[in-house]
Amino acid sequence: WQSAQYFADAGADIRKCFAFRQPPTGRDAELAADMRGCDSVSVHIRRGDYVQNKGANAFHGICDWDYYDAAVAAVLQARSDAKFFVFSDDPEAALQRYGHDTRFTVISHNSGAQSYKDMMLMSLCKHHIIANSSFSWWGAWLGQSEAQTVIAPRVWSVGSPEPIEDIYIDNWTRI
Repeated sequence: WQSAQYFADAGADIRKCFAFRQPPTGRDAELAADMRGCDSVSVHIRRGDYVQNKGANAFHGICDWDYYDAAVAAVLQARSDAKFFVFSDDPEAALQRYGHDTRFTVISHNSGAQSYKDMMLMSLCKHHIIANSSFSWWGAWLGQSEAQTVIAPRVWSVGSPEPIEDIYIDNWTRI
């Protein structure tokens, strides 16, 4: 579910099928308006089982803070007025890392059965910094900005003997 090669000829149809049917409400509507009105960048930080489960960690690995720092720096080099919207299954770690910087908004109110709303918000951002996660991948792929920048981790899976090239879209930047 992380290779556009399988549905390259049907991208528009896939986007229609995966369109979010309900418009955002409440806090999500406020965030959506903010994302549309600025040079918005979704930042997805996947931790959870990638940190807690030894098997998941051994296969997937985790994008470390150096990756996120380099990705943020790359975005800021091209877009000095970027505003970052941080999504994570470990919002406490995200707040510790970015809560002091006004350019960052950590989104933590959509959890459990409401987590899909985070993907909807991610897709509204104009640019993306993704983790080695299908949730990140789809949030970026569903993004509607024609000139979007997507930064992805150079190594998608530390437990794979070969690089997983099919995951990446040609214009995505790998760090």
